[in-house]
Formats: sequence, structure tokens, C-alpha cells
Amino acid sequence: MPKKKFMIDTNVFISEFKSGYTTSTRLLLKLLLDPEVELIVDEILLEEYKRWFELISKRIPQIRQQANV
Repeated sequence: MPKKKFMIDTNVFISEFKSGYTTSTRLLLKLLLDPEVELIVDEILLEEYKRWFELISKRIPQIRQQANV
């Protein structure tokens, strides 16, 4: 069965994490961690995601904990 493909807009990614740990944050983490999902992204966008994840996860440790599962 083919993977489901998604592209997450940077603004959605950043605004959800800045808002704290919300239902939308859990959805984004599920998409990032689900082996059945393929995220479509270019290298520039991926680097921006990584940079924001590092910044925001320092303020909200549970994000990093869940991502390390």
C-alpha cells in the first residue's frame, strides 16, 4: 500500500509549536513520526523545520520527548 503524502506549511508548523502543546501539535508529531506517512519537503524547508524544532523544543521539553519515541 502506498504511503500517504503530506506537505506541512512552515507557518502551520511554527504557529502550532509556539502555541504550546496542543491537539494540532500532536497531529503534526504523528505525521512526522508515522511510518505510513511520507512528508514532501525540499531541503531548505526541512532545514527550517529542524531549526524551529530545536528552538521551540528547548522551551517545551515534551515535544522533544515525544519526537524521540
